[in-house]
Formats: sequence, structure tokens, C-alpha cells
Amino acid sequence: MTESSTFGQLLALLVHDLRNPAATLTANVDFLEESVRGDADAEEALMDLRTALRDLRSGLTRVGWIADGLIGRGGAQLRDGDAAGPIESRFENVTLEGSDFRARGGASIADVVEIFVENGMRHDRALPRILVREEGDGVRIVVDGAGEPMDASFRDQAFTIEGQDAIKGQRGGRYARFAGLVAARAYVEGLGGSLEASEHEGQARTIIHLPRP
Repeated sequence: MTESSTFGQLLALLVHDLRNPAATLTANVDFLEESVRGDADAEEALMDLRTALRDLRSGLTRVGWIADGLIGRGGAQLRDGDAAGPIESRFENVTLEGSDFRARGGASIADVVEIFVENGMRHDRALPRILVREEGDGVRIVVDGAGEPMDASFRDQAFTIEGQDAIKGQRGGRYARFAGLVAARAYVEGLGGSLEASEHEGQARTIIHLPRP
């Protein structure tokens, strides 16, 4: 067993163990909601807890993708199907080109696209534009940010575990929370797809290609 697969198994175990207390916290927040109704301060506190728990669950999911990639079981979370519908229903500024958007992992790819939508909001303070395009061998998803693109010197290392320290806090690094860029790469490549940081008209662009099921 390689060192990376051993590390992946450890991450997978930690994610599994942390999901139980996260679920318990969520259940208790739901339980408390009725009892604090009408108390503005308590309702605000519960809203903050919900936001924190949503972030925690999202982070655990992304670390789980990284663990799967290290273990060699990339794509373990996949759900094949239409990629356009879930993206169009979840996000704004979505354009569709084509009619057949079936892709490997397509039914759950919106979770990956969310990483780049969050990234655009964080770095550019604006909603990205999303294009979902049918291609002969699969589906291409293009996420166009409204700000500075990832610096060319970071584009290789930004999607690696080792590169996270290098890009965090750096202009043009476009770091994503919870090692989101690493997680996105692990997920997409586990499906047999590809992921690329690029630019368009001087602004940030991310290109995801998914093969057919």
C-alpha cells in the first residue's frame, strides 16, 4: 500500500467519524427551532449554526472526494445522468447549448460546480456565468468568473495537495475553501473527465469536461 493510499484511508475514516456528530448537531438544531421561535436573538444564533453546519457538511464531502482519489476509488460518489438540469435549477446565469447533456457523474456534478461558484463569489464578489454545452464525446461545463484569472504559474499546482499552501492568500491563487480545487479535481478525474483553470477576456475561467456514461 502506498503512502498516499494510506493517507487517503485515514482521511476517509475521519470523514466517516465526523459525519455522525455533524448529523447529531443538525438534528438538535432542528429540534430547538420550535422552542426559540419568536426570540430574535436565539433565531439568529440558530441561523448561524445552520450556516456553520452546512459549511461543515460541505467540507466533509469535499475531503471525502480527496480521500477517494488517494485510495484509487475516484468516482465512488458518482450518479450518472443529465448534467444540465441540476446545474440550471441550482444556479443563476446558466446558458445551455445542445439537447443531450447525459454525462458520467452528471446528476451530481452541480456539487462540483458549486465550488467554482463559491470561488467566484469569494474572489470576484460576483456570480459567475455558467455554460453547459453538449459535445460529441460528453459534456463541457464552463464557469466564467468576473475577476482576475488564476495566475498561469499556479495552474498546475493549484489542484494538488502540495500546492494549497502556495496559492492560499496569494493574488491570482484563487484558493477554494476546504481544499476545494483538490476535491474538484479528484472528483472529476475519478469520473474519467478533466478539469482546467484558464482565462477568457482577461477574467477567470474553469473548464470541466465529463465523458458520456
